Amino acid sequence: MSRVFRSFLIAPVLLVGACFAEIAHAQPASKGADEQAVRAAAANYVKTVNAGDATAVGKLWTEDADYVNEAGQAYKGRAAIEKLYRDQQAAMKGKKFAFEVKELRVIAPGVVLEDGVGKNVGGDESEQLGSRYSAVWVKKGSDWLLSSVRDLGEVAGASQAASPLKQLGWLVGNWKSTAGDTQIEMSCASILDGKFLRQRYDVKAKGAEFTVVTMIGWNPLRGQVQSWFFDSRGGFGEGVWTRDGNSWRIASNGAIADGRIGHATNIWKYNDENTAIWQTKDRELEGIPMPENEVKFVRKAEGEKK
Repeated sequence: MSRVFRSFLIAPVLLVGACFAEIAHAQPASKGADEQAVRAAAANYVKTVNAGDATAVGKLWTEDADYVNEAGQAYKGRAAIEKLYRDQQAAMKGKKFAFEVKELRVIAPGVVLEDGVGKNVGGDESEQLGSRYSAVWVKKGSDWLLSSVRDLGEVAGASQAASPLKQLGWLVGNWKSTAGDTQIEMSCASILDGKFLRQRYDVKAKGAEFTVVTMIGWNPLRGQVQSWFFDSRGGFGEGVWTRDGNSWRIASNGAIADGRIGHATNIWKYNDENTAIWQTKDRELEGIPMPENEVKFVRKAEGEKK
């Protein structure tokens, strides 16, 4: 995530820690010793993350640690963070993580604040953008452990076009939903050098089958994320996206094949890396109210057939 995360979406919890720079200025002996110890702990953290050992990763956080990803999703406690890492291991396959510490500050005895930039190594081009993070290290006995980590978003100066879409990176992948007699398969891919996301929905309902294709990109004229959708029955339309915490609200307008015009508010809500909720509200067709709907999507397991 996620995307990752993804935002990218993939495992934003991993964007903490490693430091490869040398100390730039002379420090008092005790302060310099703490910084050196944190650098060693951070380097060990990265090594452990890239080794893929979820239990070992969890042990490098304090019992009451907390982590907040770029989308605002909070994970509290070592067990929750370890579970997050374990759940994301399939999406992390074939990827490594590299980091650059920008600053270390000893803010109290046994407490060090780290500011840095991390990025994925491997995967597609859209996952290579650097992300800022802030991490608090605390000394427990002779060990330095992560106590609090915040993902702060894309590095300043990266393209505006990529930044909003990175927050939707968790959508990338293959998803499914089964509700009653309706089955939905949804795939989402990053295309055109990461400047757009393409979603495809294959819907099988009682007595009807159809496909919807959605393109999502950054509209510099609006200064917002925008989408354009087309369905196999001849309908089409567009939506303007607005973020609200862990959700994206989409004000959608369009027409169906016979020319009737409608609008709706659609919502994508991030639950975790493997579950998401899609809702549609305030639906009208030619001024006639239409039913609301909610669908739970579950990410497909690696290798699961479409």
